[in-house]
Amino acid sequence: MTKIRLILFITSFWFFSCTHHPALFNNIGSPTLKNAINALIIDSGLDVNMSIKVTSLNSGEILYALNSKKRLMPASNNKLYTCAAALVNLGSDTIFETAIYQQGNNLILKGGGDPDFSLEQLDSLAQIISSQIESVDTLFVDESLMDTLHYGEGWMWDEGSWWYAAPISALSLNDNCVEFYFHPGKLGQPVQVSTNPVTNYIQIDNQSITVNDTVDFQKFKIERDWAGHTNKFNISGELMDFSTPDTL
Repeated sequence: MTKIRLILFITSFWFFSCTHHPALFNNIGSPTLKNAINALIIDSGLDVNMSIKVTSLNSGEILYALNSKKRLMPASNNKLYTCAAALVNLGSDTIFETAIYQQGNNLILKGGGDPDFSLEQLDSLAQIISSQIESVDTLFVDESLMDTLHYGEGWMWDEGSWWYAAPISALSLNDNCVEFYFHPGKLGQPVQVSTNPVTNYIQIDNQSITVNDTVDFQKFKIERDWAGHTNKFNISGELMDFSTPDTL
């Protein structure tokens, strides 16, 4: 019996909107597949514009299409085909190296583009180096493997505070993000805020306040001064005094 292997390449673009697209189910494809996908869309309850195309990589036949020629801004599923491109070009066995070089009594930490380099790995690397070298005058950080364009083309200006819009670098640490832990302070006092890692690299302006009612309530926010290309974080708004500790 001949085994037929069908490889599907699925690209889906979702664009969230308050309006319902009139041609949402004006689509093509085999009845079975079309009905199955349409049922998933209906069950999701999403009131959005969307575009879907399913193509056989073996034959090039379009197995399913929904608004596939409509231009929409890709959402987070954009990572599906960028990841596929990375696997094709780099291979699944690629290793990103973060190297330490010694120059006299100085050390150079050179980034190799590792997207998952964490604080724990940095601590382990420091322990290994400290077991072999007693003292260091200066630690230099080298991110020259990549260019100096730290923000992607087309990134939204108002998303600079969020983790998914962190600057791009050949030496990223902890996703190039800082975690904020916060909980209510005393009534009428600022919300208590701490960070991980604890660092002087960022500046915090905390204008928030702890309250016990919702009269003229202002939403608690932590925003980075992304437009000014600084590492200053402005904390504003109000937090109820009974709120549980949280992370942002």
